[in-house]
Amino acid sequence: MSVTLLLLFLTLPMVSSHELRRRRSVAPFLGSGGSSSKAMLIPKNLWHCGSDGFTSDYSYSVVEESCPTLAAAINHCCAIHDDCYGQQFPREMCDQDFCKCTKDVTRLPTAESTRCRPFMEKEACLAIEFGGFFAYLFSNYSDPSSPSNNDLVVLDNTPESDYMNLYSMCPFANITLASCAVNFNLCSSVHSVDFCAADLCHCTMDAADTDVLHNDTCLPAVTHTCRAVLSHSSRVLASQNTRNLFIIVLSVLTIVSLGFVGIYMFTKSKGSSKMMEEGKYLQIHTVESARSVNPLLTNTD
Repeated sequence: MSVTLLLLFLTLPMVSSHELRRRRSVAPFLGSGGSSSKAMLIPKNLWHCGSDGFTSDYSYSVVEESCPTLAAAINHCCAIHDDCYGQQFPREMCDQDFCKCTKDVTRLPTAESTRCRPFMEKEACLAIEFGGFFAYLFSNYSDPSSPSNNDLVVLDNTPESDYMNLYSMCPFANITLASCAVNFNLCSSVHSVDFCAADLCHCTMDAADTDVLHNDTCLPAVTHTCRAVLSHSSRVLASQNTRNLFIIVLSVLTIVSLGFVGIYMFTKSKGSSKMMEEGKYLQIHTVESARSVNPLLTNTD
């Protein structure tokens, strides 16, 4: 095992070595856009489902109408499938992995999953099974005339990650890496960065695993980026914890201060009542004493 993989295994257990780690990011950011959103989360230029303009537009419209909150996860399945075709892995394996990926995305018993599941199982899977031959034929990354031609996406809120470097270090996994970045950005727009960082590492490590030809350069680059993102997320989490601790301390001091003010006001009020009672008693006692000394102060007929 190389030094890089050894360090990765020791410091990043969730992204350990290729032999020991089971790939898991078929849809790593499931629901990353937020379950309450009803808008299409993926812009058209970043949509990877469909082998041509017509099938791309059709699949986009179906997902937009039926299951927009699942769009990011479904699109990631398509991104993995595109890179699988591009590297000319066995076509049957690519298609089976795609269908399993979309099945995992739509497995939850939600209204959107129920609406989207028939399209993914009956139309999308059958379409690539019977019509994916030409897409597979013209997706050879080793052929300079068949580049991936996808938009390269960088991470939001993590300036030190050097994510753009991954596209040159992992040229045969660019579409998957771009989808990882899109999903992370959607996730971090709803949640804190530290909530999404581990999923990003799983996603990028799985992408690195698939780029077998460039594994020597791809895996170390992904490891570096993953460490940078996790380090940044740790600082964000520490900052949040410090802020939360400050808020708690401030709240406790406020409550204690209000308690002291309440006790002081209660004590002062009680003291004032006692003084008033003593004043009334002193006044009555003085009048009675005066009457006993001076009979003229008594009422006479």
